[in-house]
Amino acid sequence: MQRRLTIILDKDSDSFIFFCFYLSISLGFVLYFSIYLSAFFRVACYLLSIIFGYLGVVVYLSKRRANQNPGFIIWLVLFLYMFVIGILNNFWGVGKYNISNLISQDLRYCMYALIGYFFADEKYFEKYVNFCSFIGKIGIIAGIIALSTYGFDLEKVLRGTRVGVWEFSYYCWWILGTVTLFLFSYALFTKKHLTLSIIVHSLYLVLGLLFLKRTPVVETAIIYICYVVLSRKKNRLLKSLVVLTFLLITIWYLSTQLSYFSALLTSLSARFDQNYYESSRMNEVDFFINNTSTISKVIGYGLGNEIFYFGEYKNAIHVGFFDALYKGGIFFIAYYVHLLSKIIKLLRFRITLTQRELCAITISILALVSLTFGMCFTYSMVILNFTPCFGIVLSVSKNIVSSDGNTKEY
Repeated sequence: MQRRLTIILDKDSDSFIFFCFYLSISLGFVLYFSIYLSAFFRVACYLLSIIFGYLGVVVYLSKRRANQNPGFIIWLVLFLYMFVIGILNNFWGVGKYNISNLISQDLRYCMYALIGYFFADEKYFEKYVNFCSFIGKIGIIAGIIALSTYGFDLEKVLRGTRVGVWEFSYYCWWILGTVTLFLFSYALFTKKHLTLSIIVHSLYLVLGLLFLKRTPVVETAIIYICYVVLSRKKNRLLKSLVVLTFLLITIWYLSTQLSYFSALLTSLSARFDQNYYESSRMNEVDFFINNTSTISKVIGYGLGNEIFYFGEYKNAIHVGFFDALYKGGIFFIAYYVHLLSKIIKLLRFRITLTQRELCAITISILALVSLTFGMCFTYSMVILNFTPCFGIVLSVSKNIVSSDGNTKEY
């Protein structure tokens, strides 16, 4: 009787956790369109999103399953450290504390990272996959709306000017970006939700091209290269060459038939040719390096605490590696180093890994590469693509028999 009661209570608490997390994420989608919301409704969405998200985290902690989820614990400790350091730095007069950005960005980013780690729990991972497929279906609707509201302007594109950025269609595109990287990678390795993932990711790429965004192309290339290298599927290299040939022919044909498409390719190519080290993102990095004390680089500025940058306070540095240093100092960097070391160890024994684990490694590699151009606190919900996979990588252990006959755990 007591065991049955425990099972019932466990299911009830799981249902409540899912309710809290799904509501928090749903409010996050609403906040993608915050520019169109009244001030009262916008603030209410921010607060409710945080309240329900962290409430779900607390309930999960009370279940004690978090003890079996090392990624969740590591991030929780790092989050608490950054939260405390932000307050202490404000007390010491280092930086400026911004409660508004703390609520709208920093706390939400850390919260969604924790939610992602929750789904890395083996008990809940399939729920995450199903949830991603559901968001993918919503993303298709959002993508169609984005295409229908996008303001095609050939003259601007020919000048290399982005069209539609920071407009309604752009915010619709963000919905696609919330889960498409994971969904695409997972479908490649497992062949589950394959058709859905291809449609979602194609819309993500097409809209990214319309907005002259380089990142979707780079992300897709990294995922597919990792798939070809890591997957144990037969004839994957031959199939990949066929797919690549088909895509190149299609792109060539469209560029000869559609002047707008040709102009987009030319402008996007020009963006790839730009000197990255002279970009505004690298200007932020240079300023941070040259205007921050050694101790601030070691301990970080913390959450909610901001550096003064050319007349305004900066909540985030748009290059992920330096944003991590900005927020959490060497402790945040150590978090990524630990993730990298675990990936390297697992790759030595990739033949023994499951397709899910190979997918997790792929997304984790993508994240580490993305630290050179993205992965910053500005994009709160995009982290949902990554931390479930981080959690899997950090929790995987393989018992390997060494040459001396001893068993070692990795």
